[in-house]
Amino acid sequence: MELILQTINDFNIFAYSFRMPIKFNNMESTLDITLDYAAPISIGHRLEVNKFAFFEIDRKGRETITEIENFHLKDLNTGIEYGMNKHFDKIKLISFYNETVLPLDVRKDLRLLTKTTGTVARCRVLSVRNGDNWQMQTRLILENIETEI
Repeated sequence: MELILQTINDFNIFAYSFRMPIKFNNMESTLDITLDYAAPISIGHRLEVNKFAFFEIDRKGRETITEIENFHLKDLNTGIEYGMNKHFDKIKLISFYNETVLPLDVRKDLRLLTKTTGTVARCRVLSVRNGDNWQMQTRLILENIETEI
């Protein structure tokens, strides 16, 4: 994950990369987020953008920090949450043939690194073709940003 200070007019994002950027502009108070999952949030809705990490102790007794590569979102108007499987369970591979149902709540062992709220000004959800596979991508532009760290 990268934190990039730049103007909103610079749309040089890593659209086909697995490293999804977050761009924050202090002057215009806008946030440009690209996610590799579908999150169709309505224009005008207030959105909470959370960055989580999990902490583990390695064999030498040192604490390691692993950030979850995508954000957890919560539409504050509807209460609907969007995220990746890592936000809800430690399971690494999911087989939907086994009727896997993940919990509704975010994992208890996760630590909140940042919480940002803003109003959705633009939202685009698309499918990106990668060879024979398809990947979802959402791009959100938020205005009226407030960040808690």
